[in-house]
Amino acid sequence: MLGRILTPGFFEAIGPDGRRYPAWPGECTETANALPDDFGPNSDYAGTIELRLPVRSGVLILDGVMTNAAGWEWRF
Repeated sequence: MLGRILTPGFFEAIGPDGRRYPAWPGECTETANALPDDFGPNSDYAGTIELRLPVRSGVLILDGVMTNAAGWEWRF
């Protein structure tokens, strides 16, 4: 299920102005570099989630409320 949560639709940004902005999928990441859709137990994975945001700085949040995956935050 993790691979379905880590998709652009579950990310938002909080800009310097405090407003929330939706994240849109990017179009430049090669398929070979993207994260897989399915994850196995006790495995290591590396990949890219490309997001387009309308702000240059702020906090990126994972807002997977429907999947109980909310609460992760990263400053950018």
